[in-house]
Amino acid sequence: MRILLIFLPFLLFAEIVKFENLKPYYYENQIVNLKAKIILPNPKEIYTMPSSNVEVNLTQKNPYLYNLNIKFKADKNDHNVILIGDKFYKAIDLKKFIKIKNLTPPVNFSHVLANNLTIINPISSKYDKTHNIVSFTIKCSECNINDFNLSYPEQNLTIISNDKASYYVIVPKNLKNLTFYYFNLKKETFEKITIPIQ
Repeated sequence: MRILLIFLPFLLFAEIVKFENLKPYYYENQIVNLKAKIILPNPKEIYTMPSSNVEVNLTQKNPYLYNLNIKFKADKNDHNVILIGDKFYKAIDLKKFIKIKNLTPPVNFSHVLANNLTIINPISSKYDKTHNIVSFTIKCSECNINDFNLSYPEQNLTIISNDKASYYVIVPKNLKNLTFYYFNLKKETFEKITIPIQ
C-alpha cells in the first residue's frame, strides 16, 4: 500500500499506451495489425505522426481515451509513431514491442504470408514460339500482397487493393504447371498452389 501511495502522484500525470492484441512473435515481412488504447490523466486532443512505413487510425472515444490502430510490416526497418498534443509528446518505437521470427522457405516461395490465398480466373495463352503467358488474380487476407514475386525474369504485379492484385508471368512453353508456395499464418505452414498451363 505504501508503494502505491509513493507512485500515485506519478500515475496521475502519466499516460498509458496499452496494446490489446500483441502476439508472442511475428514472421519476417508479416503485416502487423496492432490495436492500442491510449489512456490520459487529463482531457487532451492528440494527433499522430507516424513514420512513412506505418499506417495509423486514431479515434477518440471520450476526453480521456483514444483507440489507436497501427499497421506495418514486420521487418528490420524502423517503425515509429509519435503522439503529439498541447504540452504532450510521446514517441513509440514499435520494434520494441514485436519479436520477429525468420522463415526457411521452400523453392518457388512467393514471398507472401497470409491467413489464406486463392487464385481467381487463371488464364494461359501462347506468348511467342518458346513461351506462354499466364495471368490470374490473387486474393488473400491479412497479407503482404505487394511482395508477391516468382523466380521468372518477366512478370508484373498490379495492386488492386490491400488484399487483391492481378499478376502475369512469362514462362517456358514446356512448363505444364505454374507452382509456388505461400506461408499460411493460421496453419503456420507453407501451402502449395498449382496452376495448370493449358
